[in-house]
Amino acid sequence: MATKTITVRVDADTKIKAEMILDEIGINTTTLFNACLKALVREQKIPFALVSNEYAQKMPNDITLRAMYESENDINLRKFDNAEDMFKELAI
Repeated sequence: MATKTITVRVDADTKIKAEMILDEIGINTTTLFNACLKALVREQKIPFALVSNEYAQKMPNDITLRAMYESENDINLRKFDNAEDMFKELAI
């Protein structure tokens, strides 16, 4: 299959950081871009979420995600009969 060349401009700092991560994974930028473009064609959408920094900062962190998982699955839950008992247990 014939190939075409795509030129991408990116700031030097981003390029260096991205290449360091890709090196740890064991692929290069060409492989990354090919995988992303193939996923775009296959899925008919961008294969990852594009969100603003403001939105991303509002997303739950790992601690919150763990707490949500535990509460949804009744793991490490402490149940109280009333608010007074809860406040007493929490020393509030």
